[in-house]
Amino acid sequence: MFKKLGIVAALCCMLALSLALVGCGGSVDKSKYTGDWQLASSSSQDLDADSIALMKSLGLEVKLTLSDDGTGKLDMFGDEMKLSWEASSNTAGKVKFDNSETTMALNNNELTLADVNGSSLTFKR
Repeated sequence: MFKKLGIVAALCCMLALSLALVGCGGSVDKSKYTGDWQLASSSSQDLDADSIALMKSLGLEVKLTLSDDGTGKLDMFGDEMKLSWEASSNTAGKVKFDNSETTMALNNNELTLADVNGSSLTFKR
């Protein structure tokens, strides 16, 4: 009888501990993502740092805006594209445009969007 009671007590303790650990799991800090971002670099050889600087001097900018509610926009030279986004952690997530999805990586205040073809855009605040 006492042996069964000990097993039940041990199982209850393990269940309580596992629930406590799940409750302590880190949540995503959306503020790391939200706000306005400026294009800093690209994987395209045609769009290097000098090209981006020249575009900025001509008033041609690429801006990414992410809002708290999971929406946002990509403004490419005044042409806006609406998007939705979701962070799965404090360093990774997804961005969805009309019919396409890209990965999103956050590293040292740089936000990189990469598509399945390996093309990427990196933004800074």
